[in-house]
Amino acid sequence: MEKTVTAGWALYSKQPGASGEYGVLGGSLDHAVAEHYVKQLRNGQPDRRPDGPGSLPWLGFAGGVDGRPAHVLVETAWTDDVDAVGRPIVSSRVLVVDEGVDETAAASYTDLVAALRQLGWKRSDPAPPGSGDGRPVRLRLPITGPSAAVALIERLTLEWVAGVAALVLEGQRVAFTAAAGKPPKVAERIAIFDAVNALLPRGARVGVSASTWASHQAKSQPGMAFVERATGQVEVRVDERTPPQPQTSAGRSYARLLARMAATGLPIGRLLLHLDSQRDPLAGSAAAAAANLEQLAQESAVLAQVRAGHGEPDRVRQVLQRAGWDGLESGAARRDLRRFLVRTVLAGKPASAGAGQVLAAHWTDEVADEVADHATTLLSARQPGAVRTLFEVAAGSGAAAAQDLLHRVAGRVTARPEESGVRAFIDLLTEAPAATDPGDPVLHRRFLARPAAGAKMIGVLAEPSGGDRLLPVLALWQAQLSAEPHWARPVVVAVLGLTRGATERDGDELLRHWPDGISVVLAIAAGRGTLPAAFPIVRRALTIRAVDVAADDGRRAALAHTLVVVRDRWHHIEAPHLARIDLLLLVLGARATTLLAEEELRPEYLAALRDGWRSEELRPAADRLRAGLVDLLAPRPDRPSTAGGAGRMVRIVDAIDDPDLRPVVGGFLSVFLARHPGERLKLGPQWDPFLASWIEEYRALADLSRGGASAEALAVGLRGLLAARAPADSLFELLVPWLVPGREFAVVDLLTRLCVEPGREKTAAFAGALFDAIVTGQFRGLEVTFLPYLDAFGPVVAGMHARMVRMLDDAAPMPEASTSDKGIGGTGDGVSAKRRGAGAAESAESGR
Repeated sequence: MEKTVTAGWALYSKQPGASGEYGVLGGSLDHAVAEHYVKQLRNGQPDRRPDGPGSLPWLGFAGGVDGRPAHVLVETAWTDDVDAVGRPIVSSRVLVVDEGVDETAAASYTDLVAALRQLGWKRSDPAPPGSGDGRPVRLRLPITGPSAAVALIERLTLEWVAGVAALVLEGQRVAFTAAAGKPPKVAERIAIFDAVNALLPRGARVGVSASTWASHQAKSQPGMAFVERATGQVEVRVDERTPPQPQTSAGRSYARLLARMAATGLPIGRLLLHLDSQRDPLAGSAAAAAANLEQLAQESAVLAQVRAGHGEPDRVRQVLQRAGWDGLESGAARRDLRRFLVRTVLAGKPASAGAGQVLAAHWTDEVADEVADHATTLLSARQPGAVRTLFEVAAGSGAAAAQDLLHRVAGRVTARPEESGVRAFIDLLTEAPAATDPGDPVLHRRFLARPAAGAKMIGVLAEPSGGDRLLPVLALWQAQLSAEPHWARPVVVAVLGLTRGATERDGDELLRHWPDGISVVLAIAAGRGTLPAAFPIVRRALTIRAVDVAADDGRRAALAHTLVVVRDRWHHIEAPHLARIDLLLLVLGARATTLLAEEELRPEYLAALRDGWRSEELRPAADRLRAGLVDLLAPRPDRPSTAGGAGRMVRIVDAIDDPDLRPVVGGFLSVFLARHPGERLKLGPQWDPFLASWIEEYRALADLSRGGASAEALAVGLRGLLAARAPADSLFELLVPWLVPGREFAVVDLLTRLCVEPGREKTAAFAGALFDAIVTGQFRGLEVTFLPYLDAFGPVVAGMHARMVRMLDDAAPMPEASTSDKGIGGTGDGVSAKRRGAGAAESAESGR
C-alpha cells in the first residue's frame, strides 16, 4: 500500500567555504522546529572511518511535533563541500509528515526512509524536487502494514521486544550495544526500532525518538539509540535475546501481559492492530498502557469463550460496561459478541433474559442491524414468536429503538421482496409489536418506493381469505402520494374509488413497474364496484399489455379471463370502454361476444370500435385483430352462415372501415350470396371490387352437394372454384350436406381424384386439408365409420395418405380470396391442412 502525503522539509548545513556556524539554510518548516529536531537527533561527532560503528549516514526519528502525532526523519550525511578552513561539511536533511493533517496510517521508520529515497533529494541538492519557493513537497509514503512488524517481532522474540517497549513506556532511555562495539547494519537497526514501536500503543509513539547512532559524550540522547557504550541509559544487548527487565511494576506488568496474551493464542498481528488503534496520548504511560492491555486480555478471553460456544452474557456485559462496543479491538469482535447475544436471546434458555438486557443497555446502530437481520430471516421462516421476542428486546431500549427496528426490517423485506417475507411482515403489522406504530408513513413509503415489494404486499392483501385489509393500507398510501405519476395510484383508485389527481400516466407507471398489476387492479375494481373509476386510468396501459402478452399462451389466457370478468361485472358500461374490451379480447384470441349480439351494435358502440381499431396502441396488433374478428364472425362447418350473421358482418366491417379487412370478408359474403340467392344484403358500392365472379359456379356445386352427386362431378366443380380462388373454408362448408356417414367410398374416390391429378397442386393440397378435417372430427360422425374403412382399404389408402402428408408439407397456402397477402392469422383464409389439424383444440380453447 502507498499513500501520497504532504511533507515539510528543511536543510541544516553551512554554505561551502563559509566560516560561520551550522544553521537552517532553507525549507518549508519553521526554522526553530527544524533546528530542534536536528539537535535532538544529531548526537555527537561523526566517525570519519567509512566502516566504523558511528560512520555516516545517521538516521534519526521522532514521533511528534509539539505533542501532535507526526513522522519526523533527520538524515545526517557527508557532503562533497568544505568550509572556510577545509573541513568537510556535514548536512542534515529533515522531513516531517504531520499525521494529524494527512490521516496517515501507522508508517514505520523503514517506510519513512523508503519515502526519502523515492523523493530523489540528493545530498548535494539544497532542496528536494518540487519544493520551489520553499513549498512543502508531495511524498509517496509506502505503508508496509503489520505483517512486516510481525515477522520482525517473531525473529527478535516477542519477550525481548516487549521488554524494550516497556522500558520506553517507562520513559527510560535505551542504549543498544553489541559485542566488540559492532552494531548491526543501519537497516537492521531501523527494523529493531520498528519492532519496538509496533508493541507500543500508537498514542505513546508521539514521545518516542530514536537514532541509528549517538555518541556517549552527547549531551542530548534520544529515547532509543545505538551507542558504543551506555552512560546513564538502560543498556540492551542486541546480540543477545535475554529479555531486558523493565524498571517499574507498571512496565513489568505491560511486558508480562504482552507475553501472556501471545502465549494464550492471540495472534501477534491482531495484538498489533489493537495497539495501533489506541491513539489517545494518555496511553503513553506504562500504567495506562497496561490497563488497556488488561482490558484487551479480558476481551480476548470472553471472545474465546463465545467462539468456543460457551459464552456468558454477564461476562460480555462486563466487557461492554468497561469499553463499550467502540472500545472492542475489531469489527469481527463486535460482530461475534452481537451475534452471540442475539442467538442467546432466541435460544429460550435461562441466560436469554440477561442477553436481552445487555443488548438493550448497549443498543447501537450495529446492534439494531444485527437484530433486524435475524428478525427478517425469522419472518421468512414463519417464526413470528421469535420475531416478537426481538422486538421486546428493542423496546427495552425505548420505543424509538423498537420503531427503528421495524423500519430496518421493512427495509430488508422491501430490498429483496419474497412473498413469504412480505406476507409475514403484513402479519406482523396486523398485530404490531408493543411500542411500534404500523401506520408510520415512513414505513409505508418504503413499499411505495420499491414497486416489487409494494406489488407483493398488494397481492397478499387482495387475497379473499385475508379480509378487507386493503382499505386501511391504501388509505395510508393515498396520503403519501405526491402529484407526480405513481404506479400505486391505480391501485388506490381501485380500492377507494377516488380519482383525484389520477391520469393515464399513473397507469403507464403501473405498467412500467408492475405489468401484472394491470390485471390485479381490474380484478380489485371488479370486486369493489370501482371499474368506472379505475378502468380509464389503466385503459392505455391495459391495451399495451394485451398486445405484449398476445403471443404468451399463459399470460394471454389470464388477461382474457380478467377482461371477461370485467365485462360481465360492469353494469351500464359505456360504449367506448366496452368496445375497447372487445377489441382486446380479439387481440387475445378470446370471444368478444358483444360483436355477436345484434342489439349491442349501436352507433356509439360501432364508432368506438372504429376509433379503437385505429388507435396507436393497437396498431402493432392489427393482424391479430383482423384474424380474431374473421375467426369470430366467419361461418364454419359447425356454424353455417345466416342472413343475420352476414348482415352483422357487413355492419361491423363497414363501421371499422379497414382497407385490409374488406377483401377477406368479401369472400365469405360471396359464399353467402352464392348459397342464398334469395337473400339481399345492404352492400354499398365499396363492396363491388371484393365480391367474387364465381358465385354462380358455387351455387351449382352446392346443388350437386345437396343432391348427392358423384365424386367425379364434385371433383370437377371443386377444381374450377379453386382455380377461381374461392375460399377453402367456404368449400368445406359447401361439402357438409354431401359428407355424411354411408358415403365413405365416395369420399375416398373424391379425395383420390383431387389428390392424384398431375399438375394440380392446389387441388391436392385441398384434398389433404379435407382429409385432415375429416379424420380430426371437423365433420361430426363421418370419422366413426370412415376411419375403419380406410384401415380396410389397405396399402392404396395408406400410400394416398402418405402422399397427402408430403404434399401438405410442400404445398403452397390454400387458395382464397387474396387473404394470404394480407396476413390474416398467418394462414390465408385460415384453412390449411395444418390449421385444420389443430382446429378442434383451438376451437375448444376459445370456447367456440
